[in-house]
Amino acid sequence: MLNGRRRVECTATSIVSIVLIAGSPGVWAQSTTVAGDPQFEVASIRPNRSGSEMVSQEPMPNGNFSATNITLVQLVGIAWQFDTELIEAPAWATKDRFDVVAKGNAGSRTAFGTPAMYHMLRSLLVERFNLVVHPASRTRSIFLLHTVRADKKLGAHLNVSTATCPANDLKAIDGRPIFQFGWRPRCGIAMGFGDISAGGMPLSALAHAITIRLHRSLRDDTGLPGRYDFDLEFTPDEVLALAASRPVEQVPRAVGRGGKEIDPNGPSIMTALREQLGLKMDSETGAAEVLVIDHAERPAPD
Repeated sequence: MLNGRRRVECTATSIVSIVLIAGSPGVWAQSTTVAGDPQFEVASIRPNRSGSEMVSQEPMPNGNFSATNITLVQLVGIAWQFDTELIEAPAWATKDRFDVVAKGNAGSRTAFGTPAMYHMLRSLLVERFNLVVHPASRTRSIFLLHTVRADKKLGAHLNVSTATCPANDLKAIDGRPIFQFGWRPRCGIAMGFGDISAGGMPLSALAHAITIRLHRSLRDDTGLPGRYDFDLEFTPDEVLALAASRPVEQVPRAVGRGGKEIDPNGPSIMTALREQLGLKMDSETGAAEVLVIDHAERPAPD
């Protein structure tokens, strides 16, 4: 018991830490590599036949990438920054699992979450899976991000950013800040199991992060320009459901980003969005951008 409230820990089938960097678009829709694109120096992709559904993938420094028990669709989602629910793919690409270890060039300072890293991963997938993709528009249920108040007054945890992110910042790699878990990025956005925090990012980046977390297509329709700092803390739906289904003595605790414990009696992400940021999600039917996998082959064994 902490502060008179239960704490829980749930086993998620996939918990992937997401980092987006200011200035990098949330979506890239190119299907082939371009001469001169950065690439990994060496990479290993092997089938994982453990039978587990747990995916392990963490940001790594120095141009390196590692993922365990991951599907092709999940890899594509990382490389093109698409939620997996918005990727159309053959059945095996959602079921077959792989272990991926890729190393950058010696002395590389490419950081995870930068456009260079996403290009490197895309190049790898095109080469090893013979991957071809293209963007498409589909009519489906979507959500639009709006302000709660008609005068567009923001919540206490959402503020106009004063960050400038100079390229000569000694704490930056490739002109972009180094990400550290448990901290709000000064010029980027980070998403944990029960929180989303950002510095110097447009609200479209928040919409993209929520799309990934809720598997629902969300677009920024606030009409608010510029960049913002925000901190959104919520209790994930998985934790809320687990806490509601078990007696308190049978519920282990949940831990989010930076080892912070998650309160099962806390607000859902929808409630936190309203109360903390002054924003809401309205549902309607409209065009949503998806990514279509036109062709893919299982990689040859290393």
